[in-house]
Amino acid sequence: MKPTNPLRIAVFAIILFAFVSVSKAQNADEIFKQGMKDFDAEHYELAIENFKRTVALNYSPAESYYNLGNSYYGLKRYKEAIDALNNAVSVKPTFYNAWVYLGNSLDYDGRFDEAISAYNKAIALEPNNASAYFEMGVAQKNQKNCASAVASFKQAINSDSSNPKSYRLLGECYKTLDRQPEAEAALLKSLSLDPSSPQANYQLGVVYDNQKKTDDAIAKYKEAVRLDPGYSEAYLDLGNAYYNRSEYNAALPYYKKAFEADPKWATAALYLADTYKAVKDYQSAAENYRKTINLDSKNASAIYGLGSCYVQLSNKPLAVEQYDKLKPIDSAKAERLLGLINGMK
Repeated sequence: MKPTNPLRIAVFAIILFAFVSVSKAQNADEIFKQGMKDFDAEHYELAIENFKRTVALNYSPAESYYNLGNSYYGLKRYKEAIDALNNAVSVKPTFYNAWVYLGNSLDYDGRFDEAISAYNKAIALEPNNASAYFEMGVAQKNQKNCASAVASFKQAINSDSSNPKSYRLLGECYKTLDRQPEAEAALLKSLSLDPSSPQANYQLGVVYDNQKKTDDAIAKYKEAVRLDPGYSEAYLDLGNAYYNRSEYNAALPYYKKAFEADPKWATAALYLADTYKAVKDYQSAAENYRKTINLDSKNASAIYGLGSCYVQLSNKPLAVEQYDKLKPIDSAKAERLLGLINGMK
């Protein structure tokens, strides 16, 4: 038997290895592309499975980890997103977008200082890119550090003056800092860029309210609910604007809308009840005070209001029952209710 040619075996092994490597690379490329299709279609669970496979195949690892993180982010699974995005920036420390989305995930997870640190890493890479400044401002605002957020939103605007959200959130921060004229200017600029924003209209309404420009506030609240018919906060503040002018019948439909838009909002139920009481519709007031108490069993204002309605409805036993419930919660309101009960005929 002739001896086997070792060179031929070696060449064959090299060719086979190259073929297998190319085959694996092509397969990984197809999996990655499918993951991107799933991500774009918002099929995040499927995208996660595909990007996990490309990570295992060590295919474009930074991009695979990045897209895996963003898929978790799409499902609001922020802790898993953080792990994947940390891997992305470990593999590729110059990955700007990965730092930004890492910051976003940390922000949503309530880890504000770490989020700000991630945004600063992104800014160091691209100092003229507005997105990291904007997202850092959001994190600082969520942290209730509006003074720092103002500086970040201003930086975002310096880099990109066409983003209405930057002006809107800047305006909200100025409002929180009680810098109402600056808040008004920022929100007007936001609306000049995007007049159809219900949030900017609503926030400008709040600023007008703070400046005692009630008619202007009402106009902006109405525009906000026209643009977003489910905007419960805008309905509530519309009700407040009329209620504070003692226009109770005008306030009623807006409080109703606020509670309809958010049936678990105890404040909306309470304000609706107070307004029914103000127009002397004690049955409807009592019904809505009971709804408030169902949502918030220790709401002293609602318990007092319900007791006072029972006084008006001449139902002393139920009024006394509310007094007994109120006494350990708010003794001052309980004494006021007791005075009403003692004054019953």
